[in-house]
Amino acid sequence: MPLLSFKRLRAYIRRRTSKGSSARRKSPTFDNAALNRASDMPSPLAHNEVIQEIVMGAMGLIHGRDNVHISTSSPNGQKDIPTATPKPRRAFVEHFQSELRDKTMVPNAPGRQSHFRHNIECDGHNYRFSRVLGRGAHGVVRLAYDGSKDRPVAIKIIDRTQLLIDGVPVAKDEGEDGYISDICRERHALKLAGATGSPFLPTLLSFFQDFQYFYLVMPRYYISLSDRLEELRSLKQVMYMAELRLHAAEIVLAVEALHHYGCFHCDIKPENLMFTDHGHLVLVDFSLAEVGSGILEAGGRGTPGYIPPEALDGRTHYSGHAADIYAMGVVLLQMYLCPRQNDDIFNGNGDVTVSVKATWHHNEEVAGNLIQELMEKNPDLRIPMGVIKAHPFFHPTLDWCKVQNMECGPIRVPCASSETHHTRNFHSTVRHHSEVNGTMCT
Repeated sequence: MPLLSFKRLRAYIRRRTSKGSSARRKSPTFDNAALNRASDMPSPLAHNEVIQEIVMGAMGLIHGRDNVHISTSSPNGQKDIPTATPKPRRAFVEHFQSELRDKTMVPNAPGRQSHFRHNIECDGHNYRFSRVLGRGAHGVVRLAYDGSKDRPVAIKIIDRTQLLIDGVPVAKDEGEDGYISDICRERHALKLAGATGSPFLPTLLSFFQDFQYFYLVMPRYYISLSDRLEELRSLKQVMYMAELRLHAAEIVLAVEALHHYGCFHCDIKPENLMFTDHGHLVLVDFSLAEVGSGILEAGGRGTPGYIPPEALDGRTHYSGHAADIYAMGVVLLQMYLCPRQNDDIFNGNGDVTVSVKATWHHNEEVAGNLIQELMEKNPDLRIPMGVIKAHPFFHPTLDWCKVQNMECGPIRVPCASSETHHTRNFHSTVRHHSEVNGTMCT
């Protein structure tokens, strides 16, 4: 289904509300076909209760009448339905949003009575929604079950009504609905991630939408690298070099595959690195990803602490390639310093305050040297992707082909059957301490 066009709907409402418009003197009766032409919405959606109420409210605003009738030429012969008394313009926008929130559950408003559709059928798939896995700025990620494929999935539900002016998404400029373009960019980035064929990047299983939400269907992952670090901190344990080396290699391969396809993640952090059931890492959440040249506008894109210094030093643009490499360095630093808390690494503004060289462990200078090169403040001197794989931390200990083919057994595997978001969900696959300190992929 193509993206719904709100541009024509916005122009339609503004044209009819403009001062002196002859349209104000026309009859206030409209059929569903006219409404469909105005909003480019498929005909079945025009019979949706929420849309009918919103459109009737809009017609009340347009005509300045207390009661407006809309002809609903439904098969069962339903009669015209009167609307409530229209409100002033500002109040109408608030009423518009509140109507949506009352009729369908808005992800960011868990306290409201939910009329959210818990079952959705689309493209031969039957999705049954379950609990919320995480929340974002404009939506949530929900656990769902795909009955047609007999598998759990994660569905990112993005609320398209969060940024509205007169019921349409806020536009960045005259020719683009910015909010919708952000969704398109995320979808495009996810499709590129799947096209790489990398086992360390997610696959967009499906994408569909209705009047209020966009739905991005992705594989279900239960535990993040952040959970793993919290587990180690709670146990006051370090992350062994073999485990750190494998996780670092998988992150490098994921980012390398993305950059090869002209995609830059821009938000690499432990929370966005998820474990598969077999204990391998996958880089997720492409809501801030950039596709194209990789030249990003200044101001910083991402999470404080993982944004490179050059993004905040006053320059107009910076490299997405170098930014992802810097963020990788911060992630490796957190694994390297575990079980130290994040409060010991980041200050109140989210900036990295710890000196990498001052934290080198005994006989682990090679790992510390790699992190220092990844986090080089000068982007022109920062280690490039091609050189990372040849760094002594990886070479000759690691066999990159075996890592790419997932032939390297992970140190710990998450308990895939666990449905709770809990940190202690790993079990060790290592029997002896010597195996941990040894090489895994030679």
